[in-house]
Amino acid sequence: MEINSAEVELTDVRTEQRFEGHQPDVIGRASDRPLLIEIVVTHRVSDQKAALIRRQRLESFEIVISPDSVSGKLSLAAVEDHVRRGANRHWIFNEKLENFLHARYHLDGVRPRGRLTTDKSRALARLYDRLAGLPKVSAPSPNKTSLSQWLEGTRPSFEGYFRTPADEWRAFVLLQCQHGPGVPLSRIVTKLQRAEHLHAELSRFSCSATESNEVGLPEFGVEACVFTFLSDLEKQGAVVCLPSGNWRLLVDLPEQQPFSSERRPGLLPKPDYMAMRHQEMEASLQRIVSKLDLTERAEFAEGIGAWWKRPLIDGRLTPLDIIKAGDYRWTRLKQQLAAVEQALDSDEPDPFNPIGLPMSAAAAVWAAKVADDENERARLRCEKLQARAVQKFGPGIAPMWLSTRPSRRGLSPLEFARASEIGLQDALRELERRFVSTGRIPMIQEEFKVWVGRKFQGKGLRFIQTKNDWLPDRRTPLECCYDDVSRVQMQKLVEERF
Repeated sequence: MEINSAEVELTDVRTEQRFEGHQPDVIGRASDRPLLIEIVVTHRVSDQKAALIRRQRLESFEIVISPDSVSGKLSLAAVEDHVRRGANRHWIFNEKLENFLHARYHLDGVRPRGRLTTDKSRALARLYDRLAGLPKVSAPSPNKTSLSQWLEGTRPSFEGYFRTPADEWRAFVLLQCQHGPGVPLSRIVTKLQRAEHLHAELSRFSCSATESNEVGLPEFGVEACVFTFLSDLEKQGAVVCLPSGNWRLLVDLPEQQPFSSERRPGLLPKPDYMAMRHQEMEASLQRIVSKLDLTERAEFAEGIGAWWKRPLIDGRLTPLDIIKAGDYRWTRLKQQLAAVEQALDSDEPDPFNPIGLPMSAAAAVWAAKVADDENERARLRCEKLQARAVQKFGPGIAPMWLSTRPSRRGLSPLEFARASEIGLQDALRELERRFVSTGRIPMIQEEFKVWVGRKFQGKGLRFIQTKNDWLPDRRTPLECCYDDVSRVQMQKLVEERF
């Protein structure tokens, strides 16, 4: 077989066989690797099929045979020679070709990148070139985990997330800051290189269906993981350095435009700005005080003087220091005070961070409201799981399944549901995977007794028919053996307890 003037020896050729999720026309081997061949006569290989091949990184190409090129007058040998040497062919995936294009069009290529990149990436490349000559702006605090430190450093916890250099990601973030009020996260992810290999640390981030739908992302997809990762940075107060040298909170980027660091006419002197910030802070504190009762107000008035001089951020910056600086920390402090106001205004229990304010009484009352609300939600989750278990297993087996722990330190399905909404969903998924047939229960219990008799003899048989404190309602291990999964659980219990 000739490809690009090079002979490729095909061995172990088979036709029309399924190969890792799709069915190529011909399967061969070249350089000890599978080589897939698609014969194109009436229609090209579909995008879905090509994407599957590329995702699995399988060497594959298509041979295009037009009806005019193989007329009925040609002999079989001539048709075969045309397919082997003369027909047009195109690579669907070739690793060497991919590496060559990546080296040519990637932003790490040779300058000037503006002429080498595609139209879609040209603006990003030009911005990258311009930023390369700008002086580096130091992070606002050596102890602050800023987004700039994530992007400019060599920390593997970020570098490994994508096959994208830190400088390219930094330039991309700055590009989004420059041109408009930001873009949807789905477009941000599509501009990143295809993140097929994610760092293991990203696996701790997950995105529920509700969160995904709110931002228009597929559930549990790469975009959803990136969304939760960026959200986590936002909650940590991560910041971005704009080309002008100004810092902006990551959470504020979709709403704020960068502005020049040069002083503009008509700006107030710095002392006047400090006075304005102080008045704004006082007004916010007064609004908070107005929402407290008499006892809480007395505590607030007694401790607010010391609060102004107490370090809040990094253990060294006081509210007065933050007002004086007037940078991103000031914006963050205003947002935190606004969150306290919003929590006190709301009737719905929602935990809030009082950021060191003298509000122990108010915080305790609010924590009690949150606990009561969570207990009510936990009760509703347990009732939902119990109803589904009774519907599937019946009133006899459902209580055993709900209260049986898989191990000594494990949680029962009912305890999982009581803990959180995620625990409820996990328990429901486990419930749907279980199948109990009342006709098979005697057979399963007999198999369990045979296993115990062979391993532990008569004492073991007496043990499994004795009420056990570790089982729901002090049932016997034999009673709690009603399907294959429960039989394995009871076998583990006998091995641990007998």
